[in-house]
Amino acid sequence: SFAFGVSDVIDNENELSKIWEGLKTDGTPTVFAQCIIDRKRRLNGNQPIFELYEKLKAKEFETKALTNLFVKLFTGGELWDFIDTTGQEVIDDYWKRVDSFYFYAPTEDLSKAISKLMQYDRFTSALHVASNAADQLDESLLVEVLTNFISNKPEENVRLDTYEIQHIFEELRKKKTTDHNTLIRLEWLYLPLLDQGFDHGNTPVLHEEMADNPEFFIQVLEQLYKTETDDEQEAELSDEQIQQKVQMAQSAYKLFQTWHSIPGTDSHGNIDADKLNNWVNRVLELAIASDRLTFAEGKIGNVFAKYPETNKKMDPGKELNWPPDILCEIMEGINSDSLFENFRTSAYNKRSFSSR
Repeated sequence: SFAFGVSDVIDNENELSKIWEGLKTDGTPTVFAQCIIDRKRRLNGNQPIFELYEKLKAKEFETKALTNLFVKLFTGGELWDFIDTTGQEVIDDYWKRVDSFYFYAPTEDLSKAISKLMQYDRFTSALHVASNAADQLDESLLVEVLTNFISNKPEENVRLDTYEIQHIFEELRKKKTTDHNTLIRLEWLYLPLLDQGFDHGNTPVLHEEMADNPEFFIQVLEQLYKTETDDEQEAELSDEQIQQKVQMAQSAYKLFQTWHSIPGTDSHGNIDADKLNNWVNRVLELAIASDRLTFAEGKIGNVFAKYPETNKKMDPGKELNWPPDILCEIMEGINSDSLFENFRTSAYNKRSFSSR
């Protein structure tokens, strides 16, 4: 850039002093000065920048102008250590304004920087930095970043791609020490962001829990469908509480829509009849107690219809009948209008979508 070229030829202190005055503004002069500072740092390292800070401080530059020295520099441990020596006003202003795009540092330094960003309520920037180094960071820090981001107001003027969220979740699932219940909680909180469009692969822990845990299945069902008792209780809720219940119902709907994992089915499509029968029986038992039997039967019909239809490319030995005999036996045993109606609708919709 022009500023880079100028920095290589201007050494006169008077001329440089005029350029440094640009740090006091918010416009082009500041950007020009920052480009020259960046160039000099690339050529000569951090020390000249630290010395310049001391000169400008002696000239009584205000906090914002002093911080402008650093906020657009590629950062790391040495720079952050120096920032810590400048005084609380510069420290506060730096961490409130530094551009997280420039964060390049060893894992230990990045962990400290992410904690700093969260300390200053910059949860979107913290998530951005964490996503770029998710494979290196401790799972407890990743969990803290995700929890803070979803629990607080969005950071102004900072754009975040949902891919960055998905990447952190992918890395958390790879880490064998990540608590299973924590993953369930986070996937539920992030479900509207993770499962977008027709993609049903971004909340695998929730999907597995639905297929493995009848109690969890019923809990989700209860978020989606109300009973007369629920209507009576809602009459006493505040508008905010009602809105929270609406959001929970929307998440439950989304989870059922994207859930394709038939209980007892392995990655090759083989069905363990005992596991599936035990799951169905327990779900129906809990659904009766919850006064949601018809709804539960309908959801069983929905997920049964999502079993992949057979073709010549399927694994050798896989049952070629569709639906498989075990699913037919269970549906005939339940013999519910709700189950059969939802099965037919889901099967029709699946075929209609796939044929477009």
